[in-house]
Amino acid sequence: MPQPSAPEPTTAPSAEPVTVAEPEGPLLVVPALIDMLDRVSVLRGRPQGTPLDPSVLDWLEQSLLRVLADCEVRPYEGEGELDPLRHQSVLSEPAPRPELVNHVATNLRPGYLWRAEPVRPAQVTVYVAVKEGAGDG
Repeated sequence: MPQPSAPEPTTAPSAEPVTVAEPEGPLLVVPALIDMLDRVSVLRGRPQGTPLDPSVLDWLEQSLLRVLADCEVRPYEGEGELDPLRHQSVLSEPAPRPELVNHVATNLRPGYLWRAEPVRPAQVTVYVAVKEGAGDG
């Protein structure tokens, strides 16, 4: 009996949603991740100079977010007062008002929560106090 052949990989994103298998333990996400790796390898094999369709990156990003959601992991933006469990201060900038000192100014990368527990803190720019004499010459 002939073996069924694997479907040909395509460079265009699939319209089908990524489905995550239901085995127990860490194997939950493996099939979806393998599918994504297969698609990345197809992209690497495209002829040099061939432009990358932005929809492929959109598909990959949305697929990864679905896999994370299936694992009860969700992204979040840093906001409010700096919380060392939820924010990682990567840069700082002078606070425009004193009450903003030690608060998130901008988000650089989202953080991720598993249920309510931080997996990775949001990487942020934090407001700091303006130093006395700064700018005096």
